[in-house]
Amino acid sequence: MMISPYSYPILKHFMLDKEKYPYLDNYRNFTPDDVVDVMIKEMNAPADFRKVKSRRREYAEAKKLYCKICVFQLKMRLRDVGDTIYGYDHSDVIHAHQTFDTLYQTDDLYMNKCNRVFRRLNITL
Repeated sequence: MMISPYSYPILKHFMLDKEKYPYLDNYRNFTPDDVVDVMIKEMNAPADFRKVKSRRREYAEAKKLYCKICVFQLKMRLRDVGDTIYGYDHSDVIHAHQTFDTLYQTDDLYMNKCNRVFRRLNITL
């Protein structure tokens, strides 16, 4: 049986050690709960940010980042993301990840917090 030369890069990718080359793993195998755990550890987000309806800054920042990761990295539907956050529906999720972009570009402290979470989850924007 002959192996196509187009499959060599893929075979090489799967034979590499995942411990040594974690950035080569394009398959994201984490869940929304894993995202929450990393956010709590890396950016000191409140542990109950998905269950509390609050306008305090730390809650709002955590919800924005959570929505961004769930929609664009985990490919969750807007309604499903909204169901995981108390008081959110699809329109709130859209607003959260749109305002995330603005906040990420303008606030250096928030950008550093988010970058720590992205590095831990091996995400690139």
